[in-house]
Amino acid sequence: VKALADRLDISKNMIKPTELPTFSSIRILENMAVFYFSSFYGEFNLRNLSSIAVIFSKTFIVTVRIEDMSAIEKTKNRLHKSETDSPSYVLYNLLDEIINSYYSYIETVDDSSSQLEKQIIEKPSEALHKDIIELKSRLTTFSRMLWYERSVLYILKRSNLQFVTDMTKIYLDELIDDLTKQIDSSSVF
Repeated sequence: VKALADRLDISKNMIKPTELPTFSSIRILENMAVFYFSSFYGEFNLRNLSSIAVIFSKTFIVTVRIEDMSAIEKTKNRLHKSETDSPSYVLYNLLDEIINSYYSYIETVDDSSSQLEKQIIEKPSEALHKDIIELKSRLTTFSRMLWYERSVLYILKRSNLQFVTDMTKIYLDELIDDLTKQIDSSSVF
């Protein structure tokens, strides 16, 4: 991390992911954007979220992360094998994989919610009420994460960075739409 920060002439604290995910943030620099997203590893549980720092510029995209993330491998598989993809295209594919993984978490919450609904009708208990409150708390945290990540994409889209081209903005719009759908889905529960 230090060598990368020195090479890019930025603070290592700017690109050092934390063990616990934080809400997304973005810093727009003169020739690059540095931001954080969260990604699941292992089963879809908020305890299995990890931060990923993304450094995006005209000529490269670099990720810094603590955990292995399936989104990285899936992104590599989606890229063109016979040509060099632009950093915008790589960024789009990476964020698309991360954001798509959130749908699985929403499905997990939906299944849990359905089970809790059945249980509360059949046999209400104090422990069941605690489970419902915990699920609601996790869903609120998840929804907040989605809001912050969508804000990061809006900021990147509206930035004055010359390499955020019209095509990049189209990619960002698609990702923003996906996050909006997920925010809407998470508010249903």
